[in-house]
Amino acid sequence: MHKVMIVDDEALVRIGIKSCIEWEKYDLEFVGQAEDGLQALELIETTRPDIVLTDILMPHMDGLELIEQLSVRYPYIKVIVLSRHNEMDAVKKAMRLGAEDYILKLSMQPDSLLEILLKAKTQVEKEKQRKEERIHFESVFRANKQVIKNGLYKKLMNGSIAFADFEREAAIMQVQPDFSSYLVIYGTIDDFYHAPAKSRMRDSHLLSSSFLNILKEGLADLAKAEFAELDEGEYLILLDASVREASSPAVLTELLQRMNHSLKRYLNITVTFAVSGRTGGLKGVPALHSRAKQASGHRFYRGRRRLFMRTGCRSSPTGKLFSDWRRNNCWWTISRPETRRGQGRPSADSFRRLRKAGSIIRYGSKRRC
Repeated sequence: MHKVMIVDDEALVRIGIKSCIEWEKYDLEFVGQAEDGLQALELIETTRPDIVLTDILMPHMDGLELIEQLSVRYPYIKVIVLSRHNEMDAVKKAMRLGAEDYILKLSMQPDSLLEILLKAKTQVEKEKQRKEERIHFESVFRANKQVIKNGLYKKLMNGSIAFADFEREAAIMQVQPDFSSYLVIYGTIDDFYHAPAKSRMRDSHLLSSSFLNILKEGLADLAKAEFAELDEGEYLILLDASVREASSPAVLTELLQRMNHSLKRYLNITVTFAVSGRTGGLKGVPALHSRAKQASGHRFYRGRRRLFMRTGCRSSPTGKLFSDWRRNNCWWTISRPETRRGQGRPSADSFRRLRKAGSIIRYGSKRRC
């Protein structure tokens, strides 16, 4: 039922309105009456009506001030003004303040009053429906926001969307970070296609979701970050590089190694990370992502659970230097593999995946960085 309340300093008016409508017949409920605006506000606090019928001229707080208060504190309440013939200027002001409608006291008939009440009731129902639809949409949007983000970033990384189109769609869907500079990290779950069977998460989607949650919690104290799953077991991580610690090789090394320890402990998986550098805008992210993905392919030769970091050839963190001769990049591999025992020879399927990703690197070249 929709709740209705009357505010008028004339007792006969209040009694007359209360008794001339069959409230329940029209899905309405009379919840109270007040003599002025101050009493009305106290009563509204407890009864929360949907519709308020109010006089204009009243002691202590008049109808105009009451309408102004309601528009701020209870904007969903529909106000119907009870007026006299000589109060039309005040009625116009009341309408500007947010009143829904008005009715003249002296010529008021039960049918005309009921018509206005039912009109206000219809407005209340429409607004409630719109609110429910908006809440539902926001709920669905929140549930699918990560999926939308994944799709957009995947298209940006593989070049299937123009950057201007990406910016426009990302802004509409509210999935574009506002960092002044970006540190690009590529992460891939080692042996992803076999990982669900080995991990505590038998479903690959649940495994990815759990992985992302651990990743978000682990990076939360370091800097703001954005995450996108580009493919099964492959992730793009963007850190806010304006935070100095986020660009520190030592800090990143310790953090990502600690994160790998947690992933191994809780999910029984390991991850290879490749940190490819900084860029001043999202437009530069695809190139850095490509380099990071290329470097991560070295885990095929150097072992899993690795951290590859792109840096200068002369000034680098502690680790083993290697060079990608095709791109003239120097990378440092920092983390040690868990073990080489039992790895066996790589399968033909592994070779195909690496060749597709552009990760097969030719060794034995005499070219040095």
